[in-house]
Amino acid sequence: MHILFLLEYFTPHLWWVETVFENIVNWLVARWYRISIVTTRFNDRLPQTETHTWYTIYRVWSTRINFMRFWLLKWMSLLRSDKTITKIYTSTYTAALPARLLWFLFNKTTIITVHEIFGALWTRYKWPIRWKLRQRSEKFLLSSGFDAYHCVSLYTYNAMRTVIGVQDDRLHLIYNWVNHEDWSRSELDTSRVQQMKNIYWFQDKFVLMYFGHSGKSKWLDFLIQAIPAILEQHTDVVILLNVIPAKRDNEIKQKIAAIWVHDRLIQFNGMLRKDLIHKVASVDAVIMPSLSDGFGLVAAEVSSLDVPLIISHTASLPEVASWTIRRTVPWSASDIQQAVSDLKQYLQKDILSDSIVRIAPKTFDRQKSLDKIEVLVAHI
Repeated sequence: MHILFLLEYFTPHLWWVETVFENIVNWLVARWYRISIVTTRFNDRLPQTETHTWYTIYRVWSTRINFMRFWLLKWMSLLRSDKTITKIYTSTYTAALPARLLWFLFNKTTIITVHEIFGALWTRYKWPIRWKLRQRSEKFLLSSGFDAYHCVSLYTYNAMRTVIGVQDDRLHLIYNWVNHEDWSRSELDTSRVQQMKNIYWFQDKFVLMYFGHSGKSKWLDFLIQAIPAILEQHTDVVILLNVIPAKRDNEIKQKIAAIWVHDRLIQFNGMLRKDLIHKVASVDAVIMPSLSDGFGLVAAEVSSLDVPLIISHTASLPEVASWTIRRTVPWSASDIQQAVSDLKQYLQKDILSDSIVRIAPKTFDRQKSLDKIEVLVAHI
């Protein structure tokens, strides 16, 4: 079977979505599928065509905008020249429209992985005219044109059903996965974890951490609003912000600079994966003020390390988080401040409030998910 993947980015561009699809492609290749991938050439040093034994990567245009504008030139010629392509596989959002139109023009079986649905959240992200346009475009884009929807969480599954209006027989719940072997305390170097604590004299401090990108969907803004009150109320609290640059990077950095407190608010701009895992294991809790996580990977990874969490009670976060959790009201800086007090009391004095929940560990197994994806691809 020959499958055409239409992806905004692919390896070596390795954010989480690209890592997911790299795993899917490698697994399908190992199962004797033939793969063609059309993606952006985001770095001009990358070859335009990269051929491997069972798959070929075609890199076209340098930006996601051009990827949307000129998709027809490459993809139609590829489908016309290679009659062995039987299925199209894509992802939300940039490549979804081209995939839908190719489904219409060539009558190919088409699968889409739904990583996120914004729905009413567009009102928080855009000005009135633009959010209405985005909301309608999202519904138009996803409501038809795909034979199967691979939903990465029950949250995205139910959003496709209730917000977009897709029938259940086309919806397939297959969770994303966590590399539990990496995010496991048994695999950590304990001396390295202690070293992480020692670097900033954290032994007698209560350390909170945020890690993730600076985009609007993560709503780091609410945590930044809460930080001055948290630091004033709790003199032993230190906050680490590991902010991965995104579209709003300069805006977020300016907001952080405006509330900077020396030795108590420490910022990183990304770090190596192994360092990140050991850093997370060294802190007392992780805060996630996000409003929209299709699959809350950060929450699932932190839970795998048995590190307490403060999370927004929305999207997929309650679904994937486990261990010790304090859920907060979305959009509320004051509740984030209260959550820090509640969790700190519980962890330091064993005073349990009604807002603290303990949930049994959850596992999101890579191999099980890949097996389910292969079944979906083979039988749809």
